[in-house]
Amino acid sequence: MNFGATDAPMTEEEMKKTPGPILHIPTALGAVVPVYNLAGVESGLKLTPDVLAGIYLGRITRWNDPKIAELNKTVTMPNADIVVAHRSDGSGTTDIFTNYLTTVNAEWRAKVGRARRSTGR
Repeated sequence: MNFGATDAPMTEEEMKKTPGPILHIPTALGAVVPVYNLAGVESGLKLTPDVLAGIYLGRITRWNDPKIAELNKTVTMPNADIVVAHRSDGSGTTDIFTNYLTTVNAEWRAKVGRARRSTGR
């Protein structure tokens, strides 16, 4: 027997290419949490699914964007660019994050969708 592990299950197309049957057996759950490094903001920054999608779609590009400021009224948001860092290779983490954004945001679902590779920006 051979075993493999990943956060992203094989697609039906991938499974059709295998020489034998594949069993997906969930053994653990993984999570992805967006992080930020913003001078003057120690912790607790609130970001909604739509704001996260807006950042990764390139619609929200500054930390003091009104949509972010509205969610964080007690924080003085700096007038600074949001610099997005992301993986460029395929990964289960990319699958988890893009699946989440696809589920919670219609624009992301229509323009990008779920992917195992980074979508870039």
